Amino acid sequence: MAVGVSHSRVEGYLMCRRKDWYGYQFPTDEGRGIRRKDDSFSLSLGTAIHRIAAVYYTAFMEGGGKFDADASAWDEFNDIINEGFEDRGGNYASLEEVVGRFLDNEEISDRFEILGVEMEFNLPSDEGDFPFVVDLLVRDLKTGLIYVVDHKTAYHLYDSEQTDLMPQIPKYVGALRALGYKVAGGFYQVIRTQKISPEKMLKAEMVDALYNHFGQDGSPEEMKAWKRDLPKMNVATLQEMCETQGIEHTKPVDPKKVYQFFEINLSLDRVTQTLAEQFNVAAELRERDEWPEDLQDARAWRTANQTVCKNCSFRLICNEELRGGNVNLVLMHEYEPKPKRDAILPSEEVDDEV
Repeated sequence: MAVGVSHSRVEGYLMCRRKDWYGYQFPTDEGRGIRRKDDSFSLSLGTAIHRIAAVYYTAFMEGGGKFDADASAWDEFNDIINEGFEDRGGNYASLEEVVGRFLDNEEISDRFEILGVEMEFNLPSDEGDFPFVVDLLVRDLKTGLIYVVDHKTAYHLYDSEQTDLMPQIPKYVGALRALGYKVAGGFYQVIRTQKISPEKMLKAEMVDALYNHFGQDGSPEEMKAWKRDLPKMNVATLQEMCETQGIEHTKPVDPKKVYQFFEINLSLDRVTQTLAEQFNVAAELRERDEWPEDLQDARAWRTANQTVCKNCSFRLICNEELRGGNVNLVLMHEYEPKPKRDAILPSEEVDDEV
């Protein structure tokens, strides 16, 4: 059986050959590939949200309702915190806040039947295997159509130009269709991780809030005075009055600023071409994996630009190699052998009823 090549490996290889060398080819006592001992915060946060989303939607699959799903999600949140998860602070929202954004805004449970959570598939072919994991497989309650859903956490929300080029959903849809699943398309569910401050009320809104507050017990004469005097006060005074009276003078964050759920527009050509690229790049990677280690190392060229290198977990060792420093010392303190996931067995085709 040919070695399977995942979407994430293809994505990393196309980004930078050196990154692929470190992550999948670098020789260790345990095998091949290394990883940073301390995963980046964004990766840890994304993993946490995937875990919470998995138990949340599993609760619906098992016949529970919104209350059960919410309880399962917060139980998983507490488990993650007890395992040692630490918020980064600064410009990042806390894990608790990100979970709240997900639970307050998600609409999948209202619109779809949950058919599968974290489902593993492997599309076999003569060119090799394509293993992948689908976050959600769902059926539209109105149309009966089946879709794949992929969860994303992002510091900034996506725009259409980004999503039109992203290959993950087209690959998964194409592979599932090849396995016999009648998948109509796919969705991205995006939860923003950037800290967003609540919006402050406009002056007129604070005036109205204070006027209504005082009007609960005020006499006609007092209300006339408030109606005359409140608009003349400056914003700072109005804010202070709101705080003194226990009136919230900020508005909830607009859900559109912290959450997205949208369908990817997929043509047959896009699905076919994207899946073909997956197999073509995978074939190139399998060929490179057969080279001698010194040749793999020599031909693992660096992209070396700000966009790629900024968030790369291999930046330390890459820089140490370039400057001729003590690579072994960096390896010892900063990196560890990459654990191997259990192989996903090739999936059998399903019948036409699915």
